[in-house]
Amino acid sequence: MSATLILYLLFQVVHSSLERTIVGKISLSTCHQITGKTIVRSYMKLTPDPLAPPYFACNLFQKLVPKHLHHYFPCDATAQHDTVFRPIRPYLSMFEADIFNSKTSFPFVGSERVGEMSFEMETKDFADFADFTVSGDGVRASREMWSDGSVSQWITSECNSISEYRAEIKISVQGTGYHQTLLNEVNVIVKGKGRKKWNNCQVAVAYTMETGQYMDLDELREAQPYSNVTAVSGTWSIDVEKPAEQSTRHFVTLRTPATLTIESNDANDVNEANEINEKETSTIHHVFQTPVHFRYQRAQSEQKTSPSCILPPQVFVRCNVGQEGKEEEKKEWVMVEQVVLKRERKDRKENKGDDSDGVGISTKICSKVPVGNSHQSVFVSYMTAFATFGGAAAIAFILFRV
Repeated sequence: MSATLILYLLFQVVHSSLERTIVGKISLSTCHQITGKTIVRSYMKLTPDPLAPPYFACNLFQKLVPKHLHHYFPCDATAQHDTVFRPIRPYLSMFEADIFNSKTSFPFVGSERVGEMSFEMETKDFADFADFTVSGDGVRASREMWSDGSVSQWITSECNSISEYRAEIKISVQGTGYHQTLLNEVNVIVKGKGRKKWNNCQVAVAYTMETGQYMDLDELREAQPYSNVTAVSGTWSIDVEKPAEQSTRHFVTLRTPATLTIESNDANDVNEANEINEKETSTIHHVFQTPVHFRYQRAQSEQKTSPSCILPPQVFVRCNVGQEGKEEEKKEWVMVEQVVLKRERKDRKENKGDDSDGVGISTKICSKVPVGNSHQSVFVSYMTAFATFGGAAAIAFILFRV
């Protein structure tokens, strides 16, 4: 353990309360329908010290994962010479924890600064990880780090037994070029309990946007009266002008400001299609349609386009719960732990990297973005210089004549 990491852990201990607090979380999930792939999401509270180098968080991320998976969490010590809180590209994004402006279980309560890593990896890499046994229905493994530096044991759960919500999402990107439309159809299945009634539900999705793409918050806020979706970003700034190589990840949440209609399901149909062993279920449905923009990428010598991929979003729900003869109980925002990615056969084939059977081998949705030709860089440089000096000469000539 490096000296800087030890100092950081001592800082956490001194500034934490007498009761231990959670400062890091990680989850490894196969709760989707893309065989052989696992989505990793990890969160860490960042030190409020503005002089702390950003690779602190990366080193702490490594402590949460098994050692043979550390190559998924590369930490570059040279990043300490970069701008304050500059993330380790392209993995780390930063945002305020209180992204819903109300109490939520994701990922920490309050307004702490949080660093996030999320990516897709091969499930077979867990072969040496005895505590993570992948079943046919999918498994979610998680663990936590505490403010005294200790790390909890792995907790493994079957996907179909996690919490009282289950979400099915279908994502796609429509359009071509640098400005496209991101579609996300969300169905949140609420597992019934006795005579409880679920009312006044809201749904939210949270995207971690990679360096090659962004959502324009000003554009989304102008469209809010028509889209009925509120856009919030815990990210401190999103520079829409920077190219991909100079950009950072950012975090954007979209939530429904109005309550959604809840539809009761037929028990037999739900059990056959979704394998939910509950007598009563209800479904909350909403389609998020959002403009997404792709950044200019570094010119290449061979290809005219380059893929830019988006991971499936995280899903949140908030419902009021009522019983006969009792006042409704207002619930807080809750992360839906069991999220199943639904992928159509056609969509799988279009998501490059698929096999001959059309079975998707990636949970990500990728779009082709135009890129420049590096062989023409010299020609473009000369033409730019010629145009610049020519324009300056023309302006000087006009001013001289006047």
